Amino acid sequence: MFTFSFNWLRRLNGKNLDLDKVINILNLQGLEVKKVTDFEEDKVVTIEVKANRPDALYHTGILREITAFNGELPPLKIEPKLSLKNDNTKFKIDIENSDICKRFSSLIIRGIKIKTETPDYIKKSLEALSINTINPVIDIVNYVMLELGQPMHAYDVNKISGNTIRVMKNKKRQKLMTLDGSETEIPEGPIVIVDNEKILSIAGIIGGIDSAITEDSYDILLESANFNEVDVRLASRALKISTPSSFRFERGIDVSGSLYAMMICADMIVEICGGVVDEVYFDQHSEYKKNILKLRKTKTNDILGTNLSLEEIIACLNKYYFKCEIYDDETIKVEIPSYRLDLLREIDLIEEVARIYGYHNIEPTMPVIKATYVKNSMWENMDKIRDIMSGIGFYEMINYSFIPANSMEILNISEDSQLYSDIILKNPISQYYALMRPTLIYSLLGNITYNITKDNRNLALYEIGRTYFRDDSADTGFKEEDVIGIIFTGVRIEKGWGILNDVKYSFYDISNYLNIIFDEFGMSYEEGKNSMPFFKEDTGVDIKVNGRNIGFYGQIDPELINKVPNGKLIQNDVMYIEINLKYVEKKNKSIKYDSKYQAITREYNFLVSKNLLVSNIIAEIKSVSNLIQKVVVRDLYDGKGIPQGRHSILLQLKYLSTQNTLSAEEVTEIENKFLDILKTKWDVSLKDA
Repeated sequence: MFTFSFNWLRRLNGKNLDLDKVINILNLQGLEVKKVTDFEEDKVVTIEVKANRPDALYHTGILREITAFNGELPPLKIEPKLSLKNDNTKFKIDIENSDICKRFSSLIIRGIKIKTETPDYIKKSLEALSINTINPVIDIVNYVMLELGQPMHAYDVNKISGNTIRVMKNKKRQKLMTLDGSETEIPEGPIVIVDNEKILSIAGIIGGIDSAITEDSYDILLESANFNEVDVRLASRALKISTPSSFRFERGIDVSGSLYAMMICADMIVEICGGVVDEVYFDQHSEYKKNILKLRKTKTNDILGTNLSLEEIIACLNKYYFKCEIYDDETIKVEIPSYRLDLLREIDLIEEVARIYGYHNIEPTMPVIKATYVKNSMWENMDKIRDIMSGIGFYEMINYSFIPANSMEILNISEDSQLYSDIILKNPISQYYALMRPTLIYSLLGNITYNITKDNRNLALYEIGRTYFRDDSADTGFKEEDVIGIIFTGVRIEKGWGILNDVKYSFYDISNYLNIIFDEFGMSYEEGKNSMPFFKEDTGVDIKVNGRNIGFYGQIDPELINKVPNGKLIQNDVMYIEINLKYVEKKNKSIKYDSKYQAITREYNFLVSKNLLVSNIIAEIKSVSNLIQKVVVRDLYDGKGIPQGRHSILLQLKYLSTQNTLSAEEVTEIENKFLDILKTKWDVSLKDA
């Protein structure tokens, strides 16, 4: 909401405005009038202003809407009388970071007469809007804010310690006696203005009493700045302090208006209170880039259901002080006024055209709906995977795509890793939800720890979600990937009737689940060693399809788990699989008839180097003959009697022919072939009985 004085508008306009017409214009412009009240000889009007329209929170902004609607020139901009040069003032201004303060302007006025009476027109204007008058300097600062939309603050120069003023985020908890007479404890985070000894003010919100203008003040420092709206909003909520200044800073301030408002304010102070302005002022700001958008005629008409020509669109925008330039027969380039912070995309401009053209002038038409069906194989595959995972006892998780800002450090992911991400949200809810995730592992580890706090310790979970990466080749500079993350820990089969001990999830359950998934899709996969930094040493494996890496799996490093919040609660091994769903495609399955002949099963106990993947051995065995129907890992042993650097792996092979019952000689012949190959190629031998 914003309340303005109708007499104030008349004084700015220099013309005899009609109240009823003004109310009608504001309603048509989306600034709905809520009430009109009398104040002496004035009319006080309250309007509803949406959060994205901070340009309508001051009298000049309201008048600009009225003159634009009437096709008149914009409100006359009064030129400041001061002629100063930009240089360091008595105080060195040190801004910690341009992100927290886009612009900071200041000047010093010396020898003012603070006991001067505030002029009646200022008093009446402020009282009409329920703002208390304090002294002429503060009254003028408030008056200029309500007229030009720029909050400012005035300090007593003689109460500032040292010669440096710093704009910074508060680093430790400390207390400040504020201008409203209350003691406020400031936590870490809010932007503060400090001198060599103390906090002078909470930036954009409220000043401190230790540097306040009083009846004894005669030298003042005037500050006009543009603070980060998110920082001000978070600080205002944390401190439970809302002021007219914070109300405006939270919504955004026109960065180009800070210096102008300060000069106008200084002019008024000198004119009313006397004094002399120092010959230099301070003005520091980041480079201002004009906001220029392209607007397409066809897109505009398609969205609005109109048939506007390029000339008509330009006429609408020119009427509201936009600068337009024809780009081609279909497109115009539009320079957005600096005070319109809400116009960032083409669709915003289209909405503005609709507002200016008039919603009442747009004829209702039936939308044209193209009922064409485009098969989305990705969604079909996702649904199929959900069916598979539910069928084997896994529960689906749904997490935010945000993870903590320090999660790359927790997961041991370095900047040169393919999984590294530095995509930080501009306005995160908190630092726990600050980074766009490049992998689902952190989110799913959080699901594990949460469930364990609820005494659910045997867990098999999965999530289908998106991961995010920088990509300079993409239009947006980023890319998204649809992936599935699978995580499991604890006991797979609990002991009970006929089962003497719990059967825990192990590393070798991973292959079982992968085989189920890929078999359902009619796909085959290969494996290769990988060194993902969050896996236990020698357990990381790449998943490959047609030579392309499409995922990875392994056992999560127990030391890493301990660094995750509540990670020490996890007492069992945790296995993790992640697959990029872009490369998972359903293949046509060929029909295989069961053989009517008897299968032959043999077991082989191999001595294998710990650096050799079991999948390589299995692939090599299967490549020898198509009569080898199945190879299953039955046991893994690493202990007494096993040479150092090796372990014993028990494989079970099933031999089967569709043509005849295999003889022992035929099986032995196949067996000798793969034993020779394994010995020659991998130094794999049979363990002595």
